[in-house]
Amino acid sequence: MATYTTNAPLDNSTLANFMAWSQAISTGFSTLGWIQTGDTGQVVWTATVLTLTQVTVGTSAVYSYSSYTGPAPRVGMSVIITGFTNAANNVTATLTAVSGGASGTVTVAKVSQVNETHAGSATTTAIAAVPAATYVYEIWKANDSQASTLPIYVKIGYGSSTSFPGLQFTVGTGSNGTGTITNILSGFSAFGGTTSNQGATTYPCYFSGDAGEFRMSLWVTLANSNCQVFFAVERSKDGSGNKTSAYFTAIAFGASMGIRQQSCDSPTTFPPYDNWTTAVTTSSGNRATGFYNGTVAAFPFFPLLGTLGNPMLGIMACVAGDVTDNTTVTVASMYGSTHTYLVSKGGGNIYFAGAARANNNSTPCAILMRYE
Repeated sequence: MATYTTNAPLDNSTLANFMAWSQAISTGFSTLGWIQTGDTGQVVWTATVLTLTQVTVGTSAVYSYSSYTGPAPRVGMSVIITGFTNAANNVTATLTAVSGGASGTVTVAKVSQVNETHAGSATTTAIAAVPAATYVYEIWKANDSQASTLPIYVKIGYGSSTSFPGLQFTVGTGSNGTGTITNILSGFSAFGGTTSNQGATTYPCYFSGDAGEFRMSLWVTLANSNCQVFFAVERSKDGSGNKTSAYFTAIAFGASMGIRQQSCDSPTTFPPYDNWTTAVTTSSGNRATGFYNGTVAAFPFFPLLGTLGNPMLGIMACVAGDVTDNTTVTVASMYGSTHTYLVSKGGGNIYFAGAARANNNSTPCAILMRYE
């Protein structure tokens, strides 16, 4: 498992603020070992400039580069190629293949290029403004040992407007190469804005997981609990808590999103559920604590598959009064082991169905996100 922590504003009033929280999510996926797909049309945060030395033409045009600045070149990037003596080699194109590291080759479609040895450059166009009433996106895919059996693709949309930060989550098992996710989990498409701009003040943002599981809890401690955003994708577990490729479950929670839980075993996408189901129910009154017999209760979440799957390990819940916001706690006896979880109350108290309560909407809850 891996973790990544940063601080970012919840604000779209400037490009710098928008990029601060958006890039944090992008970095989170990369840090945990997920792979960005080669789908065209994905946002470019910072321009990449390749120093080109020649072009070799066959069925495609292969440009050699000796170095680059900015993010590494990847399939799907759109580049503007300039500097060659023969104007036929100066084109705007999409990278269809990349080979090498600090130096290597990039391939684009052949249009009218010819063989030439000459210094040139290829530059990607970076985002220049906050998306106005729209979203830019990235697509990340799982890269663990189960990915060949059950792929997981997550499309993240960043934007909403200059006044409202927003996120979109689209989860499925593939993509078509141009930004469309296939076998979509219907409960996660097109979430709207989270809340209005909160200014330049930064708040903790946490990420944890591995190359096949992803969790994030954004803007923890922000006083407005409507700003809370939580998203997780987790693979199925066997009786010992080990990952399997039987199915995966996605969970999202946040302002303007409601709550969604949905699972997929590739051929079947199970119905979305608005309520987060746990094993423990409480009385019809406001439950101030889950403390009993010397132990504070932590409530597991179960994938809903028509039956209950083995409990998820990446997310739990508890009564808010039992924990302190933005701290870590240990939970014992989950699959026979002890694990560390990060507490988030969204800066206040979170309310969602099924977790730490059964019949009363006024019981405040806390999210516990595995963080180790």
